[in-house]
Parts: sequence; structure tokens; C-alpha cells
Amino acid sequence: MSLEVVRRSQEDPYEALVAALKRVIVQIVDERMEAQAEALVQRELARMPPPRRWGTVAQASAHLGISQEAVRARIKRGHLDSRRLDGRIYVDMESFERRLDELLP
Repeated sequence: MSLEVVRRSQEDPYEALVAALKRVIVQIVDERMEAQAEALVQRELARMPPPRRWGTVAQASAHLGISQEAVRARIKRGHLDSRRLDGRIYVDMESFERRLDELLP
């Protein structure tokens, strides 16, 4: 709000100026907080591990190029991460590559 608008308004010029300054201050604070929040979110996202991609034993078999029995054997030996849900086994599709990275630095 310019001073000319303040002069022409019917309200007290002091009150109009205070109201205009409040709006400007709130806008500045909002912009700074938004920038800080965005930076914080980006830092937290960078710290998080990537999400896991889960697949069935058949999908893991196709992904790795091995038989389903070989996938089950690797699960049993602990070489593949897996979870059981509603009677089905789901395999972490990247767990074998992570294990190889651990063994072969």
C-alpha cells in the first residue's frame, strides 16, 4: 500500500500504515519459513534410504534369472530379504544386489 493510498483512505493514516507493514512482514516471514522448511525437507529426504521394491518369488526368479526353488533356497539361507503376507512370500527385489555389494566392495 503506497503512502498516497494511505492519505486518501478514510481510516487513521497511522493504523493504515501499521496494517500495511503487518502484511509486508507476514509475507517476508512466510517466504523465509517456506524456504527453511523446503531445505529441511530436502535434508531429511536425503537421509532416508530409498524405498524397497517388493515382488513375488516368481517375479524375483525372473529378475535374477534363476529358478523359483533357487529363490526360496536363497531366502532360507538369508541371502534374500523376504516377508510373508497372506500366505505369500514377497522378496525385496534389490536385496541380492545389496548383498553382492557388501561381499564385493
